[in-house]
Amino acid sequence: METSPSNSTSKSVNPGQQGTMVRVDNRFVLGALIFALAWFVGFTFRTQSICTLGFLLAILGGMIGDKWRRRYVTSAGVVQRGIWGVLWRGMSMLVLIIGSLWVVFMWRMAHQVSESASLLLLTVDMIAHYGIAVLCILWSIWPQRGHVLMLLVALIVIVMTVAGGGVSTSLTAQTAVGLATVVGFVFAAQIILARQRHHVGSFDDGRLYFRSEVWPYALLILSVVLIGASTLVQVTDSLLPSVQAEVFAQLKDRFETADSSVPVSSGGYVSGSYLGNVQQIMLSDPNGLALRGYCAGVPGYLRGNVFDDYSQRNWKTRRRWLETDNNGQVRNLYRVKSSRPLSVARVPLKKPANRSRSRFSLSLWGADDVPRKFVGSVEIHGEPGKGTIIFLPATTMWMEARADTIGITSHGLVERGVDSSQPWVAGVAISPQRERLTAGELSLLTSVDPILADEIEKVADVVCRGADSPTAKVRRIADYFQKNYRYTLATESPPQGVDPIVHFLKTQHPAHCELFASAVALMLRTQGVPSRYVTGYVMDELSDSEDYYLARNRDAHAWVEYYDDQQQTWVSLESTPGREYQTLEIDNGTAQTTLADQRALELESATLGWLRRLWGSIVSLRVTDALSIVFRILQMPLLIGLVLWLWWRKRQIGGDAEAVALAAARRTMDRRMRRRGWNRRPSETLHQFADRLEQPAGKPDSEKERQKLAERAAAAQWYRVHAVELFRKSVAPANTADA
Repeated sequence: METSPSNSTSKSVNPGQQGTMVRVDNRFVLGALIFALAWFVGFTFRTQSICTLGFLLAILGGMIGDKWRRRYVTSAGVVQRGIWGVLWRGMSMLVLIIGSLWVVFMWRMAHQVSESASLLLLTVDMIAHYGIAVLCILWSIWPQRGHVLMLLVALIVIVMTVAGGGVSTSLTAQTAVGLATVVGFVFAAQIILARQRHHVGSFDDGRLYFRSEVWPYALLILSVVLIGASTLVQVTDSLLPSVQAEVFAQLKDRFETADSSVPVSSGGYVSGSYLGNVQQIMLSDPNGLALRGYCAGVPGYLRGNVFDDYSQRNWKTRRRWLETDNNGQVRNLYRVKSSRPLSVARVPLKKPANRSRSRFSLSLWGADDVPRKFVGSVEIHGEPGKGTIIFLPATTMWMEARADTIGITSHGLVERGVDSSQPWVAGVAISPQRERLTAGELSLLTSVDPILADEIEKVADVVCRGADSPTAKVRRIADYFQKNYRYTLATESPPQGVDPIVHFLKTQHPAHCELFASAVALMLRTQGVPSRYVTGYVMDELSDSEDYYLARNRDAHAWVEYYDDQQQTWVSLESTPGREYQTLEIDNGTAQTTLADQRALELESATLGWLRRLWGSIVSLRVTDALSIVFRILQMPLLIGLVLWLWWRKRQIGGDAEAVALAAARRTMDRRMRRRGWNRRPSETLHQFADRLEQPAGKPDSEKERQKLAERAAAAQWYRVHAVELFRKSVAPANTADA
């Protein structure tokens, strides 16, 4: 007996309602999300080709698995699989997951572990790639409905990729990537967590479909969110850097001044603000690798932290950039000043990295009218697991690094903006940058804590007796420590309530570099010579392969820089016994670059070089840069376009939305039947086509033929129900008019 349209529609979704959704196969949605994530990982670690190949293998595996599963699907759409089939599937998945772990480990980690490699970065790399492999395996097994584990794995992959340097340091790019992650996660969660079949009448093709009936409105809401977030980012991006630098500086001081026998940064780079930090770094793991340097000569001393105020066993940084008005009144204080790219990087790396780089000038303070000769360049590789401090020679003119904008402190340090997971290059001059100190800066750099001043000044007066010039006083003080003191890491502790520097000067006990540098800096200040305390590394050990230089934990060091008021430059001073200050030696084969060349470079960057900079920016675009462009530029056109399209759609539909929905559902069903080889003729009515679908071509001889016949019968029933819906639609206006 033929089923009535009302009974059919009560058991299934009304054919007219299907037009309100765009039916997209879940396999394509999940596949697109996994491919985007695989490309993100591949672009970050320069493995695009392998990640793409893995994705293609997942597609092939999914096709084979889908064909295999169809053998167990009955005409009712129920999967029948015995115990052996379940065991075979589980064992296959387990073998694939364990096997992929071994393959990824051998590919990304096993052959790259060495003394100079960063174990943390290699681990992040391996986890990201293994996550992509797991996602592809799970997708090939559950291509349509996915697996809830995919959500967790995807988040881990994103976190690892970001940690590996996959996101630009700009706030806009980070926000854009965050929003893209949220959108992708919502789409994936809708598919994986819902797991809902969508039927058309009583006909079901056994597939899962992404519910996207309200996608225009979802895009509209997303566009509004983008504009709101972008506005917030633009405002904070102009205000946040200086505030953020201050907050982090204060937090850094809080952590580093904690009086604890266990150093907070024992596994990181040397800081040295608290007396004893350098000593603890050197003793914790003496052979631990800190930096690698590729250079024609010995790189020498690399500075990472500079301090200008001492009290209670702590060095701090109080000097700031000053912003003044026309009357010379201070309007604001900044910890860092921004430096924007001069051009793309020009020095080729000895060990190529996977990121675009730019050149930045570090000459932002003071005025320099004396040409500076270029000595050479140093390519420095840090250890991301140790921190984000950028170490550079004292006379660095410019640096090339992966960054959008870098922040430079008044002491010439790079405070923020540089991706420390990638190598950076320092262009070193033979002489330091000239700098004029203000009265306030001179006062700060010659001040000594009143509690310590008398004791330190007594010793300094005796040592400097008869020395009239600042240079003579500097030489006297340095020689005094070099000749009368001994170096040791096992220094004695001062009595309770006695400052370590005062105790050191009184007892002349053996000590480490921190006490020598601190004592010299404070003694120079009591003699009117501006000075500051510097910590970093001494890089002078050549690797076994003689390809690069090494700086280990035991090479952490502290020294002094004093101000030469005649030359208006800062000069490095070594006072630790057995040490001698060294910097990059002159390479006669290196071309000499003067200050005029540097200014010509800046002029070229501002005028004639714009085309080259534009081309360099296009070539070096990253995935996150593309997201940033969409985030910044296309959001308003997207909003306007969506509003206009929705308005046009509403006018087109008008009051006949149901008729449009019915037509859309019929077109969808016609396409599906054409894919199965059944075309509805233009002159054929819906009932005639339904009758033809039910006509058997012969007696079905197999289960497959019987299944096809059942599918045609279900489709025929759908067309009859659809014809009834169209008839009701055409009769309803007439009934309304009669009423």
